[in-house]
Amino acid sequence: MAMMKRIKDKGLILLMILILTGCNFLGIGKKEEEVKLREAHQVKAGIARIDKQGNIILDMSVQELGEEGYETGDVITITINEKSFDMPVGIMVNEVQAGEDICLFEYGKGGDDIAKLMLKNGMFSSAAGLCEVKLIDDDPGYQLLWNDGMDISVPVIIDMQEKQGHSDAYPTDEEVYVRTYIREDYPSLNDEEYANFREVETVGIKDDTLYRSSSPINPKMNRNLEADEASRNANIKTIINMADYTAEMKRYEGYDESYYKDCDIIALNITAEFASASFEKKLAQGLRFLIKHDGPYLIHCTAGKDRTGFSIAILECLMGAEADEVVSDYMRTFDNFYGIRLGSVVYNNVADKNIKHDLAVAFGIDSIFDDVDLSKCAEDYLAKIGMSEEEISKLKQKLQAEQ
Repeated sequence: MAMMKRIKDKGLILLMILILTGCNFLGIGKKEEEVKLREAHQVKAGIARIDKQGNIILDMSVQELGEEGYETGDVITITINEKSFDMPVGIMVNEVQAGEDICLFEYGKGGDDIAKLMLKNGMFSSAAGLCEVKLIDDDPGYQLLWNDGMDISVPVIIDMQEKQGHSDAYPTDEEVYVRTYIREDYPSLNDEEYANFREVETVGIKDDTLYRSSSPINPKMNRNLEADEASRNANIKTIINMADYTAEMKRYEGYDESYYKDCDIIALNITAEFASASFEKKLAQGLRFLIKHDGPYLIHCTAGKDRTGFSIAILECLMGAEADEVVSDYMRTFDNFYGIRLGSVVYNNVADKNIKHDLAVAFGIDSIFDDVDLSKCAEDYLAKIGMSEEEISKLKQKLQAEQ
């Protein structure tokens, strides 16, 4: 189980997070009942940068926004380029479903933190009318195609829409967890669990064949060494890297010494826009690469959570897994990272808004728990994204368990 602190007051969730990241502006050291919610003031922020997912990273940190009264669980209004967006403030994008906005309070190593405006499975920069993002295979991996009159100097106005209006995402009768980047914060997890590395063991998939993981090379989450060692132990031969482009992949510190570098690798540089033509084209490209190479296979992105989770779920459905198996495997990531346990309100909310929703949309059905043939749905999906009947058959042969 990940390190945790039980929260008795929904408004104190940010305080817990700041304790984990070393911040103290809310008066750490005081008793919980002495800490009050701050009154929020309108804030004018700037854009620090726009990343390749089209997310807008503000030039104000979580701590600075907290000093102005903005906390996890609030609902805020963002005004940018004369467009307004109401969105919750959360600690993981998986609190909302595809097509919804969120202001993510994201925490890095060493207490670094950023506030990020996101459109789940979409490009917030495009929704805000600022720019489109074009992925490329040269540095830095993407280009910003600014709309007329737009540039990085466009201001971002932040107002409170509803104080703690999103607090139902954090039930008071449950333990709430925050993902950290410190190995010692996860004493009950082995190294593979800490790295979110595991074999895919759902019905229909051959033993020792398909694996999923956080990145074995990107040090951002401080899990790469554990994931690389787990890849070595699993004798991984072929890797689908959904996060990086080739030059970027090879520049990570330690790459030349890694087990990873000697595998057969395709670097897709793919975003989490599951319904986009770009995602579909690159997923098909990755699966064709898998067909042409030998296993064991590893699929990963950065965390091994969203892009990896969706792609693995498609393969699990294809090979005959039932809906409950697919959801259970997907949600193991949220146990590994956040300690979100089966049966909790948060567990159900995350499953409903993510894998259940995303697969239903991909398959064009109301629910993956309806009386549907998920294997046929996955075949139809793969055909839709451009794979031939022969390619789908070969993919199944690569993964097929002994009959």
